[in-house]
Amino acid sequence: MKVLRLLCVACFALLGAAWAKADTVPGHFQINLNDFGCVPSSDSFCTGGWDSQGFTATGNTGTSTEGFTEGEFTAPCFDSCDDFDPYILISAGGRSDPFDVEGTSFSAIEGGGIFNYFNPGPGTITDILITTTFVPGETYHCSVDQTLFSFCGFMDPPGNQLEILYSGGPGIPVATPEPASGVLLLIASAAVVAVHRMRSAKVNASLFCC
Repeated sequence: MKVLRLLCVACFALLGAAWAKADTVPGHFQINLNDFGCVPSSDSFCTGGWDSQGFTATGNTGTSTEGFTEGEFTAPCFDSCDDFDPYILISAGGRSDPFDVEGTSFSAIEGGGIFNYFNPGPGTITDILITTTFVPGETYHCSVDQTLFSFCGFMDPPGNQLEILYSGGPGIPVATPEPASGVLLLIASAAVVAVHRMRSAKVNASLFCC
């Protein structure tokens, strides 16, 4: 009995560790606002050129690339201008939160930040349109991860709104667990069932023996 309990605990622990350490899991992606896609580590710190501003991302919009400036865009400058050169990258990622194609919001942290999501379905995310505000005179940059999208570009509709479009390519498929994680989950489930059956058998035996 104790062995089975330990097996349950170990399997769920391994499952959690495998999920947390996964760098790229199909259907998972990240939106990186750091300078040139910087990823922080124990000995590095990332910043970004964005202001403390909010973003809204929607999926499967069917937006055409017509009118979008691919890769780089300089916002019109009317008075004083900045030169922080904000950067954005959508790439494959690991552990994540569900992405709502109807509208997912996030905010720049210290000018940057990495936001992790997964596609809960029901179908592939074929494009992502991100809206935010632009700062006059700044030059905005974007990059693509060809395993997801083949196009990224900018458009400045009326007002100070900035639109960032990611489209083309295979898109983001519906997320599925890693094979190794699935095996661990099956083992853990089997162990739980075994423990339950042994407990039931012990209760039945005690009822008949006394």
